[in-house]
Amino acid sequence: MLIDVRQIGNRIREARVRAGLSQPQLSRLAEVANATVSRWETGKTVPTLNSLYRLAEALDVPVGSLVYRRPLAAAEADLQSGCQQPRSPSIVDLERSWGACLRPD
Repeated sequence: MLIDVRQIGNRIREARVRAGLSQPQLSRLAEVANATVSRWETGKTVPTLNSLYRLAEALDVPVGSLVYRRPLAAAEADLQSGCQQPRSPSIVDLERSWGACLRPD
């Protein structure tokens, strides 16, 4: 499965707008430079795993919703049903904690 970086950027932008945050506000919460959020949202660069974890935490969405094609509303339902984000940003912990929640539809 190839990941389209533009789609990741679109998902980040969608989640940011839904959270009512500006790019500078999100950059502060995610602890990155202002321009970094812009580069992510335009698909010029891709967030690292650590950055994805911080983004998801700042936006209050599952990490998987920023990477996979799952609508944010469905991803939010996952959180309600017990698919919780792990406290550690390692991929092993993500896979262990999320199991089926990380798999695309």
